[in-house]
Amino acid sequence: LFLWPPSTGILRECLRTMPPAGGGFRLSSEPLNIAGYDIPVGTVVTADPRIATFDDRIFPEPFEFAPERWVPAESKCPMTRLTAQATNLPRGAWIPAGTGQHQCPGVPLAELTSRIMVSKWVARFGAWEETNGGPDYILVPIKIPKDSYEIKITAKRDPEA
Repeated sequence: LFLWPPSTGILRECLRTMPPAGGGFRLSSEPLNIAGYDIPVGTVVTADPRIATFDDRIFPEPFEFAPERWVPAESKCPMTRLTAQATNLPRGAWIPAGTGQHQCPGVPLAELTSRIMVSKWVARFGAWEETNGGPDYILVPIKIPKDSYEIKITAKRDPEA
């Protein structure tokens, strides 16, 4: 499962639809003009990852959770109309942890540890369910579940199955 191509797709699609940060805030150090908007010196600016990830010109059907969009076309995974769509994105189209010199250097480590955790979870647990009716969210600066969210997990009888 760890090397299963859709495991990367599942994790990246999670980051695309619910990025872990709302952007990196910076102060403009000089006057800027971005897409016709004048930005004065000292203005707080950010590159919010949610803008591009829900733009249907970059991600067709952006509100559809589709891990296959990250899976190379030559893989042996089931194909859909969105297969491989995100494997050759323009620069800046997917920035869940920043971009350029300000990108979080921990992204590759986070992807690796997440793939390990998901593969262990799937191997060990047979089911999970929400115990309190689903999460309530804190919406600012990003949508995250409140601490009251609970799930019940059930171990597989045979972890090798």
